[in-house]
Parts: sequence; C-alpha cells; structure tokens
Amino acid sequence: MRSQRFPWKMVGTIGLILGLSSGCGRSLVEFREVPISQPTLTPLTLEQVATGIQMGGEKSGWQMTYLNPGEVIGNFTSRRYSAAVFIPFSTRAYSIFYKASRGLDYEENDIIFGEKIHKKYNQLVEALKHSIGNELIMPPPAIHVEESTAPPASTPSAKEEYQEPLDMEDLAKWLRRKERESQNASDSSSTPSP
Repeated sequence: MRSQRFPWKMVGTIGLILGLSSGCGRSLVEFREVPISQPTLTPLTLEQVATGIQMGGEKSGWQMTYLNPGEVIGNFTSRRYSAAVFIPFSTRAYSIFYKASRGLDYEENDIIFGEKIHKKYNQLVEALKHSIGNELIMPPPAIHVEESTAPPASTPSAKEEYQEPLDMEDLAKWLRRKERESQNASDSSSTPSP
C-alpha cells in the first residue's frame, strides 16, 4: 500500500502562480493626513508649509509646482522612469497621493493586492515624506517687516478676510468657495449690460 504524502508539488505550484501574479510590484504607498509637528508654540502659516514642502521636495530630487493655496504637484524624473504626486496640505497636515508614472509598472486594479507599483516609487515617496517632514520641523526663517507710517488703504471686511484652512476638510471647503467665487465673477462679467 502506498503512503499518503503531503502534496508539496501542489503547494509549490500555487506559490509560483501567486508569485507570478504579483510580479515585482508592491502595494502603492500613499500618505494621508501626515501631521505637521511644530516644536514652537506658533503654528506655521500656509505659506510656510508650502515653502517647506517645496524645499523638502527639491532636496530629495523632486520638481515641485505650486498650483493653488494648499496644493502642490511633485514630479520626479530619471532616465528610466518618472513619477508625479499630488500634495494637498493645510497648516496642520499634508498628504501625498499618486498622480501618474512612467516606467514604474503601475497596475490600478489588481484583484488581490489592490494598486501595485514598482518598489522604487515607494522608496521615492518615502524619501519625499521624510525630506518634507525635516523641512517642516525646522523653525521657519525670521522675516523682517518694516513698519509703515502710512495708514492702511482699506480694512477688509470679515467676509473678505483670508482665513487659512486648518485641516483637509477646511481646505476642501475653502477650495469649493474659491471655485464658486471665480464662477460668480465669470458669470457677472459675461452678463451683457443693457
């Protein structure tokens, strides 16, 4: 009588199939709501956060493009591949989201593993996050402002006064409000006068 043996060949075949289906890709890394920790008591302004993101990106080899208040696009290019990320931010946190890539084997809808990409992309984004974090921890540079003896031309009303978004929800509301304002301005300029 033949003895029952464990089907190692079947386990090996299944492992090989799963290994081939996952390829060399790794799960896509995205950072959501990374808190901005500030060692001083005064929080950073939106402009200081934008500058920190810009400097951090450039120090890690990314070209950063400022889109709107609270939005930056980062591009990394080498001879063999390129990557682009979208970085929304507020005075309290920032996020890094995948936008596009070339040569990094991005797969959008893998049934088992979700979004996949070459491990080099994840390394680039980890380095970007680390570099941005280092820039945002450093105290902001002191800005010398000369006081004017002339009275201010006009004081903005409470409605016109600029308020920085404090988190991603405030940022989304602020962006929607700005979009409505620009639509209203374009609607009023396109209305023919009698």
